[in-house]
Amino acid sequence: MKLDETTKIVSTISVIVGLMITLTGYLANKKLQQVQTELTTLNQKEKQMDVKKKEYDMSARIAADFDLPLARSFAARLVQTGSAAPESALRPLFPNEDLGRELHELAQQWDGGNRLMTGDACTSGLTVRQIVLLTLRNVGSADATDVVLIAAVKNGSPDSSSRAWRENADGKTLAYYELPGASSGWREERFNLEPLGGASSPEAARKPQQLVMASVSGPSSFYGTAIVPKTVTWTDAITKEQHSQPVLGANVMRLKSDLVGAEIGKPTSACRRQ
Repeated sequence: MKLDETTKIVSTISVIVGLMITLTGYLANKKLQQVQTELTTLNQKEKQMDVKKKEYDMSARIAADFDLPLARSFAARLVQTGSAAPESALRPLFPNEDLGRELHELAQQWDGGNRLMTGDACTSGLTVRQIVLLTLRNVGSADATDVVLIAAVKNGSPDSSSRAWRENADGKTLAYYELPGASSGWREERFNLEPLGGASSPEAARKPQQLVMASVSGPSSFYGTAIVPKTVTWTDAITKEQHSQPVLGANVMRLKSDLVGAEIGKPTSACRRQ
């Protein structure tokens, strides 16, 4: 009798242990399947990221930056003949004929050392004349075709190439990088540009384009015709997809620094001797 009871107990324990082993195996398999599913999902995401990275690396991508040379430095580049300029030098392009005519007329004066500053040494302070240049380059692999610069344009008065004008909005004088907020007298224009070759193109086709935007003296004094770039658009030569990129954006701080840096101020020691 005691043996039968012992046998029953052992059998019961064996069944319980078996169930526990089975349950543990089931849970372990389920956990393993879950881990395998997660690994598969991660692998798929990694492959998708690799594909997107390759697509990004192969795509046409246009980067924009600004340069603000002094008027005399710009004039020296402008009056050079084709044979005098290095082959690698960027030729400033004029998307607007009025601005091109105005600056070609002033270039001779600047190159001779005249009218390079504005203001008064003893009162308002001196500010150097600068030219706003926009450089567009393709930092991707594919060529960028159908390149278009969308910009705001305003013509000054007939004598504004030699006499400064300013733009005001809501009682505030606007700096160059704030001009997209202006409206009076401004018009939007689209400038069709040459294709920009990517890394997969021959070196000669990868040359950036440098566009003349405005003649300025400090942040808020403008001369003649002013162009403020807003957006550049292009088509990827491989995928045929259209892309766009705002121009000012990350360049505002650089523009602000360079324009404020044009303010020389007052040479007080010279004024005191007068």
